[in-house]
Amino acid sequence: MLAAEKSKHDQELEHLRAGYAERLELYKDALDRSKDLLQAQIDRSVFVTRAHFETELDAYKKVFDLAHVRLQMSVMHPMLTVRRENETREERLQELAANLATLSDAHNKAARIVENLAPFYPQDVLEKINRCLQLARIEIVNVQTGGERTFTFDWSRQGEERVKEFMDAYQAASDSVRQRIATLAILPPR
Repeated sequence: MLAAEKSKHDQELEHLRAGYAERLELYKDALDRSKDLLQAQIDRSVFVTRAHFETELDAYKKVFDLAHVRLQMSVMHPMLTVRRENETREERLQELAANLATLSDAHNKAARIVENLAPFYPQDVLEKINRCLQLARIEIVNVQTGGERTFTFDWSRQGEERVKEFMDAYQAASDSVRQRIATLAILPPR
């Protein structure tokens, strides 16, 4: 009977070992998957020094003076404008000229910042930022050269389309900056 008990005990032990071996393999597989995911994140990361990270982040903060251009673009062709009943074309042109001057100032300031900090932006981010500036320049020139077309239906519609295109470009630039910042990883100090 002792031999039968020992055999039964050995079978139970073997069954336990097999169960533990199976669990261990499951844990190893889960650990390998986690390691692979972590390695993929590391592979997508751009490793920089803390100084580089802070410089690049500061450059992004400064370029988003572009937000002032964004605000002024939406003022140039508001979707809904309430006008005084007796408002003259001359008064509307004066208001447009004031808005244009503010847009031009905001554009010029943002363009100077971008030009000065261009080396700190990755090429794809710089292209998206420059697209915003280009659309703002187009709007400035179109308002300056509107002449008799100013305030016509076609002039307003084209302006609204430019504003929408600018807003889309601004969103794309913002998204690119967010994606870039998410990929930056600071090298640990030595």
